[in-house]
Amino acid sequence: MNKNFNYKSHLSRGDIYLDGPVKRSEAGMPIGNGVMGSLVWTEPQSMKFQINRSDVFAMNCETNSFPQRCTDYSYTCGYIDIDFLSYEDDLFTRENLKQHLDIYDAVLSMDAKDVKCRVMAWHNKDVMMIEVEDNRENTSSTLIRLRMMRPPYVVTKNHLAVSQLSKGEKGIFLTQEFKEGKYICSSALAIDVKDRAYKITQNSDTELALYLKPGKGKYTIVIGSAAGFDKKDVSLNNLSLLMKETEEVSFNDVFHDNQNWWHKYWSKGYVHLSSKDGRADVVESRYTYFLYLMASCSRRGKFAPNYGGLIWSTKGDMRAWGSQYWWNNTNGYYNGLLPSNRLEIMDPYFNMYRNMYDSLSLAARQQWGSKGVYIPETTFFDGLEELPKDIAEEMTALYTLQKPWGTRSQKFLNFAHNKHPQNARWNWKAYGRYVNGNWEYDEREKAPFGRVLHLFASGGSLAYQYWKRYLYSQDKNWLKETGYPMIKGITEFFRNFPNFKRDNEGIYHIYLINDQESLQGATDTMSVMIVLHLIFPAAIKAARVLGVDDDLIKIWQEVFDNLAPLPISTNPGAMQRSKLGEKPYFVNALYPSYVISKGISSGPAGRDLCTLETRETNPEMFETTLHSYKLTHPDHYGPDTYITHVASAKQLAHFGLVEDFKNVLYNLAIFHTEPRKIRRKIDAILYKAEENIEEFENRLSLVEGFNAVDAQRLGNLTGGLHAGLLQDGPGSPDLEPVIRVFPTWPDEWDAEFKLLTSGGFIVSASKISGNIERVELLSQFGGPCRIRNPWGDKMVSVYINGNKLFTTKESVIVIKTNKDDKIKLSL
Repeated sequence: MNKNFNYKSHLSRGDIYLDGPVKRSEAGMPIGNGVMGSLVWTEPQSMKFQINRSDVFAMNCETNSFPQRCTDYSYTCGYIDIDFLSYEDDLFTRENLKQHLDIYDAVLSMDAKDVKCRVMAWHNKDVMMIEVEDNRENTSSTLIRLRMMRPPYVVTKNHLAVSQLSKGEKGIFLTQEFKEGKYICSSALAIDVKDRAYKITQNSDTELALYLKPGKGKYTIVIGSAAGFDKKDVSLNNLSLLMKETEEVSFNDVFHDNQNWWHKYWSKGYVHLSSKDGRADVVESRYTYFLYLMASCSRRGKFAPNYGGLIWSTKGDMRAWGSQYWWNNTNGYYNGLLPSNRLEIMDPYFNMYRNMYDSLSLAARQQWGSKGVYIPETTFFDGLEELPKDIAEEMTALYTLQKPWGTRSQKFLNFAHNKHPQNARWNWKAYGRYVNGNWEYDEREKAPFGRVLHLFASGGSLAYQYWKRYLYSQDKNWLKETGYPMIKGITEFFRNFPNFKRDNEGIYHIYLINDQESLQGATDTMSVMIVLHLIFPAAIKAARVLGVDDDLIKIWQEVFDNLAPLPISTNPGAMQRSKLGEKPYFVNALYPSYVISKGISSGPAGRDLCTLETRETNPEMFETTLHSYKLTHPDHYGPDTYITHVASAKQLAHFGLVEDFKNVLYNLAIFHTEPRKIRRKIDAILYKAEENIEEFENRLSLVEGFNAVDAQRLGNLTGGLHAGLLQDGPGSPDLEPVIRVFPTWPDEWDAEFKLLTSGGFIVSASKISGNIERVELLSQFGGPCRIRNPWGDKMVSVYINGNKLFTTKESVIVIKTNKDDKIKLSL
C-alpha cells in the first residue's frame, strides 16, 4: 500500500473556491453531518440557511390528504438568516467575498470585507457551528433570525402542521408537529450564540431573532436540531439537552474532533488520476466531492436522504416529485459506492428499507397475493399502509388481472380517491385537477397498469445489493439481521407471485409486469429477468453462509435451473425479432403486453450478469450483450459528445470500451449532458421563463425539477469510475468473483487507487504511462483471492507478507490467504 499518499493535497482537488456570491440559493455550499444539513448561500448583507433533516416526514403511508402530485412534503425544519446589518456598503459582494469549501476538513470558509466566517457540522451530533470574526466598526450590528417554513397553523384536508417559536433559558427554538390520524412526527430547531451578548426580539408570528450586541471580535453561532415520531415537546426536550451539551465546547474543539473523523474517513480509500489534458484530474475532483456529499447527507441515520433535494433544498416545502422515495433514482446514489470502502454511507439506505420489512411483508400478501416482501418502486419512508381485507382482496384480483378492471367496485374507487398517485400502489391514477373544490383525477389508458405499479425490478435489484454488501463486508451478523431477511423476502415474493408460472415445458416465466416505466404488462421483461437470474443464486449462497433454510435452497435451485432465459430476438414471442441470418440481440420483453414499447436491451451489462469476466466464462452471453449495445449506440462517444444524465459509464466499463468509457466519464464530470429544460410549471412561474439546466457552482443540478437539487450523475460517475479501475464480477451468478485490475482504463490517464472488492480485499494499484506498476492487496478476513493476471500472459511473482509464495503465468491466479495477509503481485 502507498503509505506516503498525501490525502490533504489529493483531496484539495475536490474543493470549491468561489469569488463572490452564488447566483441562486440552489448553488450554495453543502454542509451536513449525514442527517442534518443545509446549503449555505448569501445575499448582500446576509448568510442564509434552510436547515433540513433526512428524518423529518410530514406524512406517512396512511395519508389521505395529498391526492395531487408533488404536494406532499418533508425534510424541512426552518430558515435561518444571519444579517450583518450596515448602512454602509454591502458585505457579500463579488468584490469582497471569497468562499472555500474544504472537503478534507469538511469546513466552509466565507471571507468578506471585515467579516470572516467558518461553517461546519459536527460529525456525530446534530449541531452546526458558525465561527464569526467581526472586525467592522462597533456601530455595526448582527441579527440572527429564525423563521418558520410556513404559517403557524396549516390544515390540508386531514393533515395538520403546527409550528411554534419559543425562548429558552439560552437561545431561541422553533418546533414543528405534523399530524394525520394516528401519525405524528415532530422536529425542533435551536440557535444560541457563544461569546457575544444578545437580546431576543419577536419580529412577527413566524420569526424570532437574536439581536447581537455590536462589537469587534470572535463569537460562535450554534445551530442544533432534533426530530422524532412523537410530540414536539419530546423533540424540544431532546434538543434542549443537546444544546446544553455544547455549552462548554468551543468551535475549535468541534473542528479538531471533526478533523479526526473526516481524516479517518478519507484514509479508507482514494482514487488519484492525472492526464496531460487535465480531464482525468477533473474526473477525480468530482469523485472525491461526491464522497464528501454522501458523508454529509447519508450517514448515522435510519433514513436515506430523498434523491431529489437530499438535505440541500432551499426553497421551502414544495419540491418536484414530492417526499416519497423513488428507488431507481435513490439507487443512482448508492449502486456504485461499495468499492469506496465506506459502507457507513450506505447503511441509511439499507436500514430504511429493512425497517419497512413488516409493512412490505404485509403488502406482498395484501396487494399481490404473494409471500415474502414486496418492495415498490415508489414508497413513503415507512412502506405501504395496511388495507381493509375486502379492499386488499379486490386489489390483488384487479392488479393480477384475475378480475377485469372494468368491474372494479365503487368502494374500491372511493378508498383510492385521495391516495397519492405517485405512490406505486396507486399509480394507475394519472394527472388530475380541482373542479369546484373537488379533486378529480384521470385514469391511465391501460389501467391498472401504470408507470411504476407493476415495476418489480426495483425490489430484486435492492435485494441483490444487500447480498453484495455482505460480500464486501463479510459481516455474517449483518447478513443475518439485515441482509438475509430482505434477500429471502424478495426471492420468496417472486417465487410465489401469482403470475410467475411454469409453462408446458417446465420453464418459469413471469407475466403482466413492467420493464422500467414505458413498457407495461409484458412477459419476461428484461429488467425483471436480470434480477431473477441474480437473486435466486444469491439467496442460495446467503442461506448456505448462514446454514439456514435447507428446504428452501432446494426449491430455489429448482426454480433457478428452470428459469426462462433473458428475452432475445430469436424467441418467437420477442417484441422485436431479428431477421433470418441476423445476429441475435437482447430485447426488452416478450409478448403478450398491455403497453408496447419495443426496444433492444443491453441491460445485463449494468449488473453482474455481464462483465468482462463473462467474456471468459460465457462468451456467447457477452457477445450478445455487446452486440445489443452497439445496435442501440452505433456512434461512439466523442470527447465532447452530449450524453443523457443517466448514461451508464458502468456498462461501458463492463464491455471494455475504453475510449467511450473515458469520454462518458469526463462528460458526466463536467455535466456535458444533453440540455434539459425546467419542465415544471413552478419553475416557469418563479423564473419567468424556462431555462436550460446547468451545473451550479456547487456541482449540483436541478435535472429533477423545482427545489429537487440532485447529484445523481455524480453517483453514476462514481459507479463507472470504480468499474473502470477495478472489477470483481463472477462471470456468472453461480460462480465465484474474480478481481480485475484496470480492466477498462485509458493508457493516457495515469491512475492510482485504493479500493475494496468482494471478499473484503483492499486493492491498491497504480498504472502510469500505460503500464501497471503496482498491485497490492490486503486480505481483511482471509479466504481465497481470485485475481486475473494484471499483465496478461506474463510470468507473475506472488508475495505474501514480504515472502515470495510462487510464480505463475495462469490467467486467473488463486491465492489462499489468512486474515490481515498482505499480498503483492509483480513481474
